[in-house]
Amino acid sequence: MRVHARLDAHLTLARLRDEFATVAAGFEMRWMLIDADEKPRAAILVSKTGHCLNDLLYRVRTGQLRIDISVVVSNHPDFEQLVRSHGIDFVHLPVAPDTKARAEEDLLKLIEHHDIDFVVLARYMQVLSDDVCARLEGRVINIHHSFLPSFKGA
Repeated sequence: MRVHARLDAHLTLARLRDEFATVAAGFEMRWMLIDADEKPRAAILVSKTGHCLNDLLYRVRTGQLRIDISVVVSNHPDFEQLVRSHGIDFVHLPVAPDTKARAEEDLLKLIEHHDIDFVVLARYMQVLSDDVCARLEGRVINIHHSFLPSFKGA
């Protein structure tokens, strides 16, 4: 669930976090409070088709999407120049059946290194392992067609 609220001047976000932690612990809740002025840090994973990546880059550039794209990771080198032209780090991380486990470990290290809040699968044509899904639980979104008007709801 996502809720937006405005704090009174006497209540800081830090104090609200501290006070809510007690309530949340009683219900074993997983939760977070984020200042709406802070942009979450995203990693985008993409393969060879760039329409979802381009849509994200456009929406960030025009202010329609308030995120910080910290790194784009791809199993193909095709979008390196495009990504770097936006001032974003690009990492080519090839994936083959015999290197998939190592590539996924490298991916997890990149996510940790860049202090990533969430991962966007933008036509990333690799199936993430159960281990990666478990380690990134609640932090991965697949937007394959969800931004494209011709595929609403897909």
